[in-house]
Amino acid sequence: MTKSVKAFLSLCAGAFVLGHSSPPAQAQSGPNTGVYRITPRVRLDLCLDVQGWRNANGTTISLQNANHSSNQQWRVEAQSDGAYKIYAYSGRNSLQMLDDTNGGVNNGNPVTTYEDKNAFSQRWYIQPVGGGFWRLVPASAGPGSSQTLEVAGATPGVGSRLNVWADAGADSQAFRFDDPGTPRLLYSKKGLGGHESDAGALGASWCYNWSTTLPSHLAAGVEFVPMQWGYWGGNISSQLNAAKTADKARRFLAFNEPDGADQANLTVSNALTGYQYLAGLGLPIISPACVHADDQWMKDFMAGASTRGLRVDAVAVHWYGWTDAAGFLAYIDSIHALYGKNVWITEFAPADWSGARRISPQQEADFMRAVLPVLNQRAYVIHYAWFGAASPGDAALGAAALWNTDGTHTALGDLYSRM
Repeated sequence: MTKSVKAFLSLCAGAFVLGHSSPPAQAQSGPNTGVYRITPRVRLDLCLDVQGWRNANGTTISLQNANHSSNQQWRVEAQSDGAYKIYAYSGRNSLQMLDDTNGGVNNGNPVTTYEDKNAFSQRWYIQPVGGGFWRLVPASAGPGSSQTLEVAGATPGVGSRLNVWADAGADSQAFRFDDPGTPRLLYSKKGLGGHESDAGALGASWCYNWSTTLPSHLAAGVEFVPMQWGYWGGNISSQLNAAKTADKARRFLAFNEPDGADQANLTVSNALTGYQYLAGLGLPIISPACVHADDQWMKDFMAGASTRGLRVDAVAVHWYGWTDAAGFLAYIDSIHALYGKNVWITEFAPADWSGARRISPQQEADFMRAVLPVLNQRAYVIHYAWFGAASPGDAALGAAALWNTDGTHTALGDLYSRM
């Protein structure tokens, strides 16, 4: 159902910015399409690194010690014209790519990351220089140009940046495409609620379906996290243990919006009784996911859990506010400060509850681009799952939908898969 990065880009083939036509074609001579660590010959102990793990236009690329992290992985994709596109974050977590700023061909022109715009400045001719090394020629200059990617500075080392410079056959202008090694994922927080069979295609490391029932079609490597949706009384130890065994559960989510009349709708006292059975599983247990994580119901629950000595390993959060990214992040910070706990965001997206459809898909995308990199870097945010409407037609959350009615990804779904 999902489009690969390559298929996505094919939709805009030939749509180059700045009025350029397609670059001249040349015979393919570079590496096979794949994910690599890019190592300069001048410092074989270092590699190209996206500074600060950022997912933003203009992010600096510098040399850093190789550590197998995802910010040192680059997806190199051969194009039909003989050039290559080189995506940061393995080409899956982002649409950011290696960019020759403004297509400049003068010595010293900086090279950073920039969102894919299908421009000359984001295509490179990769040409062999011997010994398993290659030079990277900016397509803006043409395949026969003497300009090439270079590690800047007289003595390249940790922190050295990248720019374009006239080819001098220097070690700082030759690069090797190495096996990236087993990645130490920096972006493994992303999850999915529902559509479990699509979790792998969206790049999610975990998913849930508001129940304890293991989905029949779950992608390999995706963790299913069961949820006890509500509590209706009685001893539920046996059914919880059965679910734990059947699901091979490693963690459990507690009740869904118990402070909402149309959801689990529990008193704090009943919720604490049911939660005690969850705690008896011996697994990490996540708090109930309230409509408002800072309302009195949740405060009373957390106080009651502390009094009873019940472990709460993280606080679940739902959020459906406006498109204010800074406000959302401040709210998440406030929940962490209020309870002194890690935060697990099980549902969130900008929503327009007026039904007037005042939020556009572009605003949703801008919000997603703004907040996901920050959530990835917040140490206390252990997981998050975007949750929009089932289809774009919904008045409140349609712009946040990840799927079209036919099951294909919306543009926002494609973006989520790459972040």
